[in-house]
Amino acid sequence: MAKDSSPVLQESIEIMKYLQLWPQNEHTNLRRRFCFVILLCSPLTLGLAAHLIVCIKDNLDVELSANIAVLSAVTGLTYMLIVFVWSQDKVVHLLAKLGTHEIFGTPDNFKKRSRRLDFYAKLYSYYCYFGIVIYSLLQIIEMPECRKINEEKGLSEICGMIVPFWAPFDIDWFPLKQIFWFDQLLGIYIIIKGGAAVSITTFEVAQYICLKIKHLNSLLRQAFDDPHEEVIEKRLLHCIRYQQHIIRTNELFNVCYKHCNGCYVVMVGIIIASLLNQIIKVTAPGFFQSLTIPDAALDSKWYEAPIKSQKMLLLLLVRSQKAFNLHATPVGIMSFALFVALLKTSYSYFTLLHQST
Repeated sequence: MAKDSSPVLQESIEIMKYLQLWPQNEHTNLRRRFCFVILLCSPLTLGLAAHLIVCIKDNLDVELSANIAVLSAVTGLTYMLIVFVWSQDKVVHLLAKLGTHEIFGTPDNFKKRSRRLDFYAKLYSYYCYFGIVIYSLLQIIEMPECRKINEEKGLSEICGMIVPFWAPFDIDWFPLKQIFWFDQLLGIYIIIKGGAAVSITTFEVAQYICLKIKHLNSLLRQAFDDPHEEVIEKRLLHCIRYQQHIIRTNELFNVCYKHCNGCYVVMVGIIIASLLNQIIKVTAPGFFQSLTIPDAALDSKWYEAPIKSQKMLLLLLVRSQKAFNLHATPVGIMSFALFVALLKTSYSYFTLLHQST
């Protein structure tokens, strides 16, 4: 049995350090730094919200689907980042549980899976980066069309901004407009890329927990291979303790991410509906792998074990009847049923937007 510790989520942590979502060292006041970052990004959110309110209040002939989608994304992701930063001490504890193998040993293919997850995190980060750059450049390219629409409809939209923006004073002059443009770029970069980094850590943590469950199944299948009763009892006790460790890790996982997941589900529903409405007008996972533990026990030679060991095995099997789930407060459990409900909710939002805009 290997006795070591391996760091997990290395690439995601480096990305979050760069975005001020993870402490650089033990002396870093993360919450103070993050509050300063949010303050820098506040013109983005305030400008978006003000634009939406003014357009609705004055009944302007402006397509608001993109405004609603971006405002939902920025607001939802900002909330996610705040929750994540304020739960950072719990997340550190969770990662320590995932990367420590002194007691139960290192799962098979742990390093290979870690490298693959780091690659996914880096790939997703590049995807967000290039997506933000391309989207920003497209808004500059569309400036002539924006100005043409302003003339035709008598509007005063600020053309060339990355996202819709309204200010109580004129900013459409050099260099004030450029300053607000760069502030929008900074805000979108930190909030969107930061939200993506937090989101992919949910997937990564789930993968590590699944890896531990597979490791437990492997140990359980071998628990009854030795003919000596004391060896069987020792192995079985080890599996029971390992199962309790995985259960506690999953519970901590839920504590750290349930509010982020709930916000993400609601936010995605609004975004899907808004973008679908714009396209038409303008142009799960529950951890069911925990239920495989009884199958692993049945694959072992439990029938040859002493009665005492068979009774101990019952304790493990009873707890294995309850699947590990990742909660999304307050909407429910991350599952296929929730995904279907999300699509239905998105359709309801879309119907409302399509009828009112």
